[in-house]
Amino acid sequence: MHDAGEGTASRVMPDDGFRLVFEHAGDGIFIAQDRRFVAVNRYGCGLLGYAPGELDGEPLARVVRPEDVERHAAELAELE
Repeated sequence: MHDAGEGTASRVMPDDGFRLVFEHAGDGIFIAQDRRFVAVNRYGCGLLGYAPGELDGEPLARVVRPEDVERHAAELAELE
């Protein structure tokens, strides 16, 4: 049975090889688009204290300390 995080990985990465790496990596893997999490693997969720799938669709700012949000927003704007 797949959990929410693995289901998201299947939609984002239809290639089985990449999906297996994503799901079983011993490092946190975060996929984002438009400043929102698209998928976070199980290890990444654990690092941040979230359940698999809980961050999917959430803004990146959710995992940034409130006092750092403005600074990071400015840095992201420079990259765009």
